[in-house]
Amino acid sequence: MAAAIDDTVNTLNTLRSPNARVVIDVRARRASIATAEQDSILEALRGLIQGYVAESGGQIGPVNLVVTTADQTEDRDLTWTYLADPDGAFARGATFDLREE
Repeated sequence: MAAAIDDTVNTLNTLRSPNARVVIDVRARRASIATAEQDSILEALRGLIQGYVAESGGQIGPVNLVVTTADQTEDRDLTWTYLADPDGAFARGATFDLREE
C-alpha cells in the first residue's frame, strides 16, 4: 500500500486542468481488521489529497479518494458514477471510505 502514496503524488503532479476529475482508488482491508500501517497510509493519502486541493486555489478539477475492499465492486462503481456526474463535481478533497466495519 505504501506505493499508493507515490502513485498518488505522481498522479497529482500531472494534473493541471480544471476540467480533469480524478478519483484515487484504494482497495483496503475492512476497517475492523485494518492494520496500523494501513490506517497510517490511508491518513497520509487523505492529507495529501486535501492539501493538494486546498493549495490549488481552484485551479484543478475535483480530486477525491475512494476506499473500498476488493469485494465492493458495486459500491465502488456507484461512487465513481456519482463523482463523474455533474452533481458529484462539488466534492473536492473528500474521502469516501465505503468499507464496512
